[in-house]
Amino acid sequence: MTNFEPSDEFVPRRVNFGGNLAPGDVVGRDEEIAKIRGQLERTSVLLTGERRLGKTSVARVIHAEHPRSILLDAEGQTEVGLIDTMIRRLQEGWGGGAASKIRLSWELQAGPLRLAPEDRPRLLDDIVTTALEVGGGSMLIMVDELPWFARDAELREPGSGIRLLATLRRLRQTNLGLRMLLLGSRGFHHAGPAAEDAVNDVFKHRLKPLSEANATELAGSLLTGEEIACTGARKVATTVARAAEGYPYYIQGIVERMRLGPAPEPGFAPADIDRVIAEAIRDPDDPWSMRKYIDRVGVMYGEAAPLAYAVLDALAAAEEKIGLDDLERTLSLSPQLAPVSRTSLVSVARRLESDYYLLADGPGDRFTTGLLRRAWRLHRLGIE
Repeated sequence: MTNFEPSDEFVPRRVNFGGNLAPGDVVGRDEEIAKIRGQLERTSVLLTGERRLGKTSVARVIHAEHPRSILLDAEGQTEVGLIDTMIRRLQEGWGGGAASKIRLSWELQAGPLRLAPEDRPRLLDDIVTTALEVGGGSMLIMVDELPWFARDAELREPGSGIRLLATLRRLRQTNLGLRMLLLGSRGFHHAGPAAEDAVNDVFKHRLKPLSEANATELAGSLLTGEEIACTGARKVATTVARAAEGYPYYIQGIVERMRLGPAPEPGFAPADIDRVIAEAIRDPDDPWSMRKYIDRVGVMYGEAAPLAYAVLDALAAAEEKIGLDDLERTLSLSPQLAPVSRTSLVSVARRLESDYYLLADGPGDRFTTGLLRRAWRLHRLGIE
């Protein structure tokens, strides 16, 4: 049994792996949150970035600070379902006045909302107009996973996803007191060019990984809060921060694995962190949902999926960086892909960048994180 030695170097925090963080537990985002708030005073914002960077946590902080805001999770929603959720959020957080007025004027009954397609934009108009009246001319609508909503809605009911995006755009442009914070970890290109056009009026802010100092602070706080014995808390926290590449989700995940043990004697050392990560990636229960990155390529890319997989496989397998010319030559040798056109290759590579699989790095691309490449190599290629 290892012994934890208390230290006042870090503020103690408990691990909340995969859960919703309280605003006070969001570490290292003060500067970016201030920038987003400042931008929202001028225009609406599209907050982008890879999964697991903490976009939703940032949105929750801004939501908690804004008295006239509603926060919606759009993933898996229909157009009507998202409108219904908007009304319920008004009922919950705005004292009920705006929601009651809307329900009365539209004669909305209890139970699931039913609306003809032509009525949906008009109801959204009334929701915003009424909320602005009740809210003193100010309203912030925050929508999480909007790109994936648009894609799914188009598959379920063609036209519905684009219609909602277009309506939101029109509302932004015709209501001076309305701002929107739209979040997405995948590109709008999955719903077509019209979806991309529907957000060309907003300021795009890409969330970055935590700085090493902030990532170390988060890791150290979690190690301290969970009373995990370490042979030098600062060195172990820095190692965790670097191994997680500044991603809060992976910092939480690594410390969670350390908490569950077993712990080495006399405590975790920096050299133990890579073993913790390897065990998490190899775990058949896939606690970090790494296989989802592999599976969803087939879902998202359709006919282009074989080429997308081939690009990612080649970059994962290569020990050195591959430029576009070498990648084109390599893929052209595959009888399943040949011929590979330069245009198709560039198009798929750009889409993979928009979906945060790849990051442009000089003349070529690389995986956004070493952790993703490591998981891809193991689960897709069988390479440790």
